[in-house]
Amino acid sequence: MPTITFAKSGKTVPWNDSCENLLDFAEAHGVAIAAGCRCGADTVCMTRILSGRVTYTQEPLIDVEPGAILPCICKPETDVTLDA
Repeated sequence: MPTITFAKSGKTVPWNDSCENLLDFAEAHGVAIAAGCRCGADTVCMTRILSGRVTYTQEPLIDVEPGAILPCICKPETDVTLDA
């Protein structure tokens, strides 16, 4: 299981496959990430990824900035550190 580190929040937690995406996982662990559409169609939840790799569960409907992810539609492939 990958480990997810939320750099700003100072939390490191092992990933749980029962969460559909990194946004739900963050919220389940008390880490606030702003959210809008929850389907990859806006930039509200766009978050910097400091290390690691993710897999998108669906194709983003917008262009994602280099060095950022849409946590509402992705899961970790490896240990991940987010700027959250």
